[in-house]
Amino acid sequence: MDANWRRDAIVELLRQKGKVKARELAKRFHVTRQTICQDITVLSLRCDIYTERGQNGGIYLLEKKRPVRKSLSSSQIEVLEQLLPSLSEEKRLIVQSILHDFGS
Repeated sequence: MDANWRRDAIVELLRQKGKVKARELAKRFHVTRQTICQDITVLSLRCDIYTERGQNGGIYLLEKKRPVRKSLSSSQIEVLEQLLPSLSEEKRLIVQSILHDFGS
C-alpha cells in the first residue's frame, strides 16, 4: 500500500466517522503513529484537518471538501529542494512527499 492510497483512505474514514484516533489509523493501516502523523501533515495541505490531543482527542476533518492545489510553483519547488539537505529524516520524507504529490 502506498502513502497516497493510505492518505486518501484516511480522508474517507474521516468523512465517514467524523473523528478518528491516530492509534486507530496506525493499527488499521499497519504503520506507526509517526507515519500517521506524517500523513496528517501532508493531508493538511489539501484538507482542513484538526487534531486534538488527549484521551478524548483525535483527528477531525473540518471541511468536507476544499479545492486541491494541483501543483507547486517553480519557486516553491526550488525552495523545498534547497531545504531538503538540512532537514531531519522525518521532515525530509514529508517534504519529498509534498514534492511528489504537488510538484510539477
